[in-house]
Amino acid sequence: AVSLTGLAPVGAPLQNCNLCQHRIEYLAMTYTVTISFARDREYMFRFQDSAARLSRDEAQLWLDREWLDLDCAPNHPLGKVLTLDKLLSVAKNAGEKRFAEGGRWAEDYAQSAIAALGRDDVRVDVVEQIVG
Repeated sequence: AVSLTGLAPVGAPLQNCNLCQHRIEYLAMTYTVTISFARDREYMFRFQDSAARLSRDEAQLWLDREWLDLDCAPNHPLGKVLTLDKLLSVAKNAGEKRFAEGGRWAEDYAQSAIAALGRDDVRVDVVEQIVG
């Protein structure tokens, strides 16, 4: 079987390729977000295609709302706030407890990080102030 990612949900029936008649197995794309508050205090969230459905605009709106609700402040003297700054400040001001609880808020944060950055793997290091 030939594997193609991100085309159909896991468990979708196998189909024949119209060009070569190989059986095609569809695998869902996996997204991972890790938020680190220290080496031994990291929180990982994983989602399949169907769970990561926010658009980039929806993710930005969620981050903007949380930025305001958590009283975050710009990191740059000119006041310009980049998406990376929002992700770092929202995680820092929300606090480790929200991620440790693993509830809806933490999942929304992780899904917003994926959609806002357009990546399938995001790491937010709150202490080192790095998003990678």
